[in-house]
Amino acid sequence: MHATARKLITAEEFFLMPESRWCELVYGELVPMAPVGESHGFRAGRVYLALELFCERTSAGRVLIETGYRLSLDPDLVRAPDVSFIRRDRIQGPPADGYREGPPDLAVEVLSPGDTATEINEKINEYLDFGTTEVWIVDPRQKQVQVHRKGGAVTLRGDDVLEGQGPLAGFSVPVSRFFID
Repeated sequence: MHATARKLITAEEFFLMPESRWCELVYGELVPMAPVGESHGFRAGRVYLALELFCERTSAGRVLIETGYRLSLDPDLVRAPDVSFIRRDRIQGPPADGYREGPPDLAVEVLSPGDTATEINEKINEYLDFGTTEVWIVDPRQKQVQVHRKGGAVTLRGDDVLEGQGPLAGFSVPVSRFFID
């Protein structure tokens, strides 16, 4: 009996597939993702709004929702954080129709009930390894935000203030703003 090698999918093929809306491409293979629940969408919206208002005031960059980023090639890795930020000097023209090449400067993932620690840690490590400066993990159950950078992580709760660095310097919001119902 011969094992049949599975054909790996490229980011270009993935982009044209109808099912790509609810999947990520992990090293050439489709990984299904369920549509998010109301709480998840609400929290992601709160983060997006805070970042977007900051970027409108400062022209720091572009804030995106559920945008695919091709992090590696052959096999292709496409991740789509719930919210992301690209600093102004990395923006060249209007948004592209396909996936963005390379990592976001900030990736924000809002935890869903089905997310496992292994899956989340894999995403954090991939984002950081491929050049993302910061990863924020928003945890609705614990009402906290974990901020991950190459040098380590910090957990913020309640009235702790989440402060931006680098191109997001001047961004400041109490973590509790993400959990107001």
